[in-house]
Amino acid sequence: MLVLTRRLGESIFIGDQIRIKVVAVGRDRIRLGIEAPVGVRVDRREVYERLLAEGGLNSTEPAEWVGGDTAPTMADEVKGKVKSVDDTKNQFVMTDAAGKDITIHLNRHGKVFINDKAAKLSDLQAGDEVTTTCEVRNEQHHASEVRAIGKNK
Repeated sequence: MLVLTRRLGESIFIGDQIRIKVVAVGRDRIRLGIEAPVGVRVDRREVYERLLAEGGLNSTEPAEWVGGDTAPTMADEVKGKVKSVDDTKNQFVMTDAAGKDITIHLNRHGKVFINDKAAKLSDLQAGDEVTTTCEVRNEQHHASEVRAIGKNK
């Protein structure tokens, strides 16, 4: 077995068609994003074992996705400038390079860093340059990490 160490936001590739990326890290869990060709089944171990026991591994049903009924978009970095912050809703609005406003929801265990120092969401200010590691679920951006460069910090 090959054992690799990866940090939040880092990926590994299996061949040239399968990508596995660490999208969130919790106290006792990690969340992985998996990109694979349509014909490749991706199942959690317990689902795989159930299918194996039922003789259903040749099924054409779509594979289950880790984390829910809908497959999340692969986590990625989103860059832009802070437009506004609403720490009561645990979110902020940023404007990307194309001028599009994006509402970013900070995950419950999400981390914020300003000038490489741990900070709070409420410490972000309009105009701060940010890079977020987030995934899109139900058409909403959910960040596991926000890194900002603050001019007055």
